[in-house]
Amino acid sequence: MLMFKSNLNRGQSQNQKPKESGSGPLKLPRLWNAPAIEDLNSILAQAKKRDGFDVELPFSVSGQNSLYLIKVSCPPEGDPLWTFYIGSLTSTEVKWTLPSIDVLLVHNLVLSECTGQDSVDLISDHSQQPSYQRSSTGNFSIPEAPESQAVSQSMQGITDYTRNLGPKDPNRSDNQQAALEGDLEKLALPAVLQSLHLGKKSGRLTLGGTESGAEIYMQDGQPTHAICGEFNGDNAIIDVLTWVSGKFKFYENEVSPDKTVTKRLDSLIIESMGFLDQSNYLKNIGLTMDTFLRQVYPNLSETQFEQLAGRGTGYNMQLQKDFYVEIDNQTNLFDLLRRMPLTKLEWVPVLYNLLQVGLVQLALQASTQTPSEASIEPAYQIDEAAIQNALKTLMRPETEVYSYPVLQFFVKQELGRFERDGKAFSLIIFDLMSDNGGNLE
Repeated sequence: MLMFKSNLNRGQSQNQKPKESGSGPLKLPRLWNAPAIEDLNSILAQAKKRDGFDVELPFSVSGQNSLYLIKVSCPPEGDPLWTFYIGSLTSTEVKWTLPSIDVLLVHNLVLSECTGQDSVDLISDHSQQPSYQRSSTGNFSIPEAPESQAVSQSMQGITDYTRNLGPKDPNRSDNQQAALEGDLEKLALPAVLQSLHLGKKSGRLTLGGTESGAEIYMQDGQPTHAICGEFNGDNAIIDVLTWVSGKFKFYENEVSPDKTVTKRLDSLIIESMGFLDQSNYLKNIGLTMDTFLRQVYPNLSETQFEQLAGRGTGYNMQLQKDFYVEIDNQTNLFDLLRRMPLTKLEWVPVLYNLLQVGLVQLALQASTQTPSEASIEPAYQIDEAAIQNALKTLMRPETEVYSYPVLQFFVKQELGRFERDGKAFSLIIFDLMSDNGGNLE
């Protein structure tokens, strides 16, 4: 069995400095002990200078048979991407990948892999210390506030969240010591859930926001039941994953008999990111509850509506039709939703898609015309007589039907339109016969 001998020259290996360049991947010298937070901060700082390329830090731990490697890259958009490898001299495998700006969380996960202690336990151990805060440069520093003050500030308002959660579970004890607690502004909820998933933890995660609260029950690292205001199950998790502020606590070994979550955690995170992008888009273009909605094409047939709406996100078509019909150019969003009650998770994707495909416009005030009165007036007069005279030269005089070359021209035009925008067309072929003295020709 291969064993790693103790490092007798640790100071030398850590003092070696690799060649640095302005860009490209960088592999640092091996450490002979688990990396400290300072080491992770250092490779993160170097990754920020390398235009999205990886910075790798290999290391080993005395008494362990495995080789380890932590890698980080900083994409142009999004959080730094951390990847942890474990293996031997001949092969390695990826244990986890995590997008996160929280170096403390990454350090805890690395230690959990090296020491065998669960990541949530390690985070709980660190919760007795002052929290790490992100500075303007992106690095993490320890605030000078006393421990009792920091904990008090971080948990201020956490007791208010229970008012929207319904009856209390008789098997639940709020006096139990939380294994993990913190602030969503410092540790985003996706990172919290991924940490619990990696640790295969079971328990109850409580969250308190500015206006509502939520609970998520975990079983072996997977969410099984969730409730958040008017939502439960998958929709509750999608909604709470969009929170950017609030407090959280995790109580181990508290499970729920209810099974309302049907999707995998990674799928729910992806859905929530899409919903958050749509919500931010509507906010950035100035949508409020006082905004008026207008139909761009008030006289569309149902088929035409489906063709246009189908170019977008592919959201529930019937719900889009029902919403579009309710738009009368006279009603703001608030009153429209009173007339057609929809949850935020329903109307945001609908309105986003209708705006994206150009079926709806936003307005600051009601229109003076209803959709049925609205019409599109031509900008200039068309000489219909000149058009008819020109078309007669393309027709067969005995039938007044367009000649075969004209038919080919129209078919070519329709094929080009179909390839351009996907609108369907039909081609009907039939024979014309004339009665010439009892003889059909």
